[in-house]
Formats: sequence, structure tokens, C-alpha cells
Amino acid sequence: SKARKKSNSFLNLFHTNHKFYGYMDVLGWKNMRNVAATLRLKPFALVDSSLKKSILRLDYHWFQLKTTQDLWYRANAITPVIAPAVGIRAGLPKSLGREFDATWTWSPSPPYEILLGYSYFWSGSYLPAARKVGTTLGRGDNASFGYAQLMVKF
Repeated sequence: SKARKKSNSFLNLFHTNHKFYGYMDVLGWKNMRNVAATLRLKPFALVDSSLKKSILRLDYHWFQLKTTQDLWYRANAITPVIAPAVGIRAGLPKSLGREFDATWTWSPSPPYEILLGYSYFWSGSYLPAARKVGTTLGRGDNASFGYAQLMVKF
């Protein structure tokens, strides 16, 4: 008979990770530590009256593994980013990386809202170290993306 694997790890049922842990969703809410800082500004309020409702938000996250005895999980909190062998996990560094997010939200008139965003992720020392011991094919490169969206609230 096939043995069943049992996990005692936390699993959040309704994923809202990017709201709290960065818009890039580079990790799940499992075996992680996140030190974050957020700054919200209204820099254009004095420039133009139509921009009074615009908000610039800057977020910075520093991600680490809580323990190297467990894995780095993707945003779904189930799939590991990589799965190094148990014997070498303890020797790997805990630093997963840092993320910077900048978002600008503007409500020109109800019910419309415009959101522009940019995110950048600096890879930490964990992925390159895991690659050196042959546990991943990835290089541990940095990543970035930008986006724009129009929302209609009703």
C-alpha cells in the first residue's frame, strides 16, 4: 500500500499574498520571514486638483526562510521553488531576496480607477547556493515587471 504523507505546515486557504508579501508573489505564506516597510504619499495633490485622489505607494520587502530544514514555497504554499535534499538544506543560506514595489492609483471620476505599478526582485543568496549543490536549474537572477490596469467599481 502507498504510504500517505502528512504535513503539519500552515496553509492559507484564500490567497491574498501580494497584498502583504509583495506584488510579485515570489513566495507563499509558509516557512518565511518578511521584514517590510511601506510609504504612502499624495505627491500630486498640490500640482493639479484632478490628482487629489491619487496615491503613490512604495513597498520594500526583505524575505528569508524561517528555517532551512523546510523549503521555499511558491505563492500557492504547496509547490516548492526548489527541493534540495534534506542533508544539504541546513548548509544553505536563509536569504531569499528583496522586493521593491511602486504603485500609483488615481480615481479620475467614479466609478473608474487607474493603477500603474512596477516591481523589482533582487535574488538573495539562497538560489545561487542551491544551484551550486545541484538542486536547481535556475540561475537565481533578478526579476522585474510593470503593469497597468483600469478598474470599474460598481
